[in-house]
Amino acid sequence: MSGVTLTFDAQDALSRLWDARTEMMRPAPLLRSMGERLLEFHQQRFTEQTSPEGVPWQELSARYQKRKRKNADKVLTRDG
Repeated sequence: MSGVTLTFDAQDALSRLWDARTEMMRPAPLLRSMGERLLEFHQQRFTEQTSPEGVPWQELSARYQKRKRKNADKVLTRDG
């Protein structure tokens, strides 16, 4: 006969929930960290010129590339 044994420590779970509640009372550090991570993700997307799924961005039309003075080979980038 096979089976599974599951051990649950309610005190540990409650302690972790209490810690999470305490962190939510001061959201600034968490939000700052999330914002910094989002900036990293988006900077990477612009460097790679791909969607979050890794699909390359559609290339600029030849007509627009001729008119574009800076970064003519980059999509959604003018000066950076």
